[in-house]
Amino acid sequence: MDIFDGHIHINSDTPMEESVKGFEYRFKANGYKKYAFLSLPQNSDGDGIFSKIETVNKTSNVKALFYKLYFSPNAYAYAGLEHDLSMSDEERADNLLRQAKLYMSVGFDGIKMLEGKPSNRYAVKTPYNSKVFFKFYKFMEENGYPITMHNADPASFWDKSKMSPETIEHGWYADDTLPTKQQMHDEVEDVLSHFPRLKLSMAHCGFMGDEPKRAEKFVTYENTFFDVTPGPEQFYFMYNNQKFWQKMFDKYPDKFRFGSDTYNDPLDKCKAHPEYIGAKICLDFFARNTTTEFGGNVWRSMTQSEEFLKKLLYENSAKLLGEPKEINKDFILEKASLCKSIYADIPSVIKDMEFIESFTKSH
Repeated sequence: MDIFDGHIHINSDTPMEESVKGFEYRFKANGYKKYAFLSLPQNSDGDGIFSKIETVNKTSNVKALFYKLYFSPNAYAYAGLEHDLSMSDEERADNLLRQAKLYMSVGFDGIKMLEGKPSNRYAVKTPYNSKVFFKFYKFMEENGYPITMHNADPASFWDKSKMSPETIEHGWYADDTLPTKQQMHDEVEDVLSHFPRLKLSMAHCGFMGDEPKRAEKFVTYENTFFDVTPGPEQFYFMYNNQKFWQKMFDKYPDKFRFGSDTYNDPLDKCKAHPEYIGAKICLDFFARNTTTEFGGNVWRSMTQSEEFLKKLLYENSAKLLGEPKEINKDFILEKASLCKSIYADIPSVIKDMEFIESFTKSH
């Protein structure tokens, strides 16, 4: 069965020349026909020089658009917004609108938002329903451009005693300086009350697996989707409320999109693990008959019909995104040159940008 992976990350430190080999291997090994690369300019999982969430990674957007070029004509790219907190709210609103207009004019197919993940919220300090975002949302809604949004995290991340050492080390603990999980959900509902036709996919099922009423309200909007990229615990919640979630799958089969959370791993790692763990967990739940154990939770598959799987794995994302937007290669070359200037003392960045330039000029 054909697969459209709508949730692929590009922010590991693997050199780009190696990354494309890893992606090529995994796409072929898993039958992926189309793929969407997501940029995270301010990423709480960054490595090296970009390990601080306050640091804007100027290479992220140009890398995402380059991966789209490299894997054309079957690839898509989502840009990420870059925040400058030294601006006034009105200046920030205008700046985000300018960014969105630029990105959508040079070949990006949508916008990825991570600002609502608690570790990012610490830095960006801006709720999704802030008027800072309203001009941006209006532009995206009026033009039918899609957004993939990460909002909140598992409820356990608000209770350090329920977190693993690894998740705490990542900086994912949500302390009492942040809104509650419920307040973060309320913020997104407020966004949709102002922009009800926004094409909005909630990553990790919006962390609503244990909130049936909120989940069903969300999918009743015209252009909303659940991106089923794990959060593995969301499948545990679904399994333990099968009656409700099977009703959702039956009633709203057009509202679920597949994603894997795959990263740009080195080729040897891709060969050792051809099916990325996120893809395996998702496909095990929807398409196979098996038991999964993850994070201390155990659940069985909720294997779905072939008709549902065709929509989940390919058709819903293909319908949402349509044909890839035309790429402006001059933009890629301009931004690669700029990154070489900004990060002139970082050899790994220079090497990546030179790889981008060489390929772009020859294709």
